[in-house]
Amino acid sequence: MNTPRIELTPFTITHARNRNYVMWLNDAQVLRYLGRPDYHHGVTLRDCERYFEDLTTDRNVSFFAVVLDGDRFVGTGKLRKVVTAGSDTGVVDVGLMVGDRSCWGLGIGSRVISLLSDHAFQSWSSRKLVAGMYAGNQACVRAFLKGGFHIEGQLQAHIWDPKLEQFDDLVLMGRFSDRSRTIHLKSHTEPRTDQ
Repeated sequence: MNTPRIELTPFTITHARNRNYVMWLNDAQVLRYLGRPDYHHGVTLRDCERYFEDLTTDRNVSFFAVVLDGDRFVGTGKLRKVVTAGSDTGVVDVGLMVGDRSCWGLGIGSRVISLLSDHAFQSWSSRKLVAGMYAGNQACVRAFLKGGFHIEGQLQAHIWDPKLEQFDDLVLMGRFSDRSRTIHLKSHTEPRTDQ
């Protein structure tokens, strides 16, 4: 089996208007773990265009189209800087959606996570990446683990699962850059000299 070439390209208005993209955002299976309850009432082409407009004005977000073999748009990837009191924390929230269900189970998610991580660490000099996901979405949990993330915690009965009509746990995951992980570990193992 040939492994498809995966690229992250800037998400454009053409992607926002793509009929497959609009279809994914109206597919209950795709939406189930997206964490966007507002989408469960139907997403229109105009909604997608407005979302794109909002993204282009947010300096703290990079949004990508996931493209296979140079021309097949199959999903999206998102990086959002975590900003506190107007200051960049060096922490970036990572998200993805593989909307094309024919691509589920092919390992694309973990490869997209690796590409997004590389971009955040290299282009944004991020010190840490974070992600949150439904505990019931074990494929996503495995993809993030394979992409170098670690489970940092789990919030019990925290997020609504529309299919099961009950609350699910929210798994919190993180990944440090190699450089900041070393600094973090060093600061917790060396004795303080300022006392």
